[in-house]
Amino acid sequence: IGLDVNEFEETMRKAFSKPRTSSIPDDVQDKINSSRHPATILTDRETQLVEEALLSILIKKNILIPYALDFLQPSDFFDSTNREIFKIIRSLADDELRVDSVTVADKLPENISDDIIHKFVAEYDIDPAGMETYVSIIKEKSAFRKLKNLFSRSDEILYSGSPLLDIVNN
Repeated sequence: IGLDVNEFEETMRKAFSKPRTSSIPDDVQDKINSSRHPATILTDRETQLVEEALLSILIKKNILIPYALDFLQPSDFFDSTNREIFKIIRSLADDELRVDSVTVADKLPENISDDIIHKFVAEYDIDPAGMETYVSIIKEKSAFRKLKNLFSRSDEILYSGSPLLDIVNN
């Protein structure tokens, strides 16, 4: 390949010197790898990247869909486009249809470009071994959002006169 031994070793060292999941920026991957609870430190944009990575895995590796469906609901997704894509994946899987970039893109509503599905498939080359971490982050961030919403509605809850469970569940 035209490199001497030292150049080859240096190139290989740089290529494999740090753990990284392709397509997720290094700083986000570092946050995920450095914390026991990465959901507590990821921004909304970083959470959106995790959602996109998970959707890419599901579109590419259908065998992993049941795991995600066992733990996640569409409402767990922060980004509305990602939420819609997850709904489509769930619907296709429930109907025992193939989930791939073509079938998902075909079901997208008119306000979402099918380019986004092709972007996920092309840009995210994610190791499926990270899926459990991504599911956990998405679920935990969802719980934080629900809790924040509950606290922001505390006056409504306290003074509405409605049964507490009715308010919390709505």
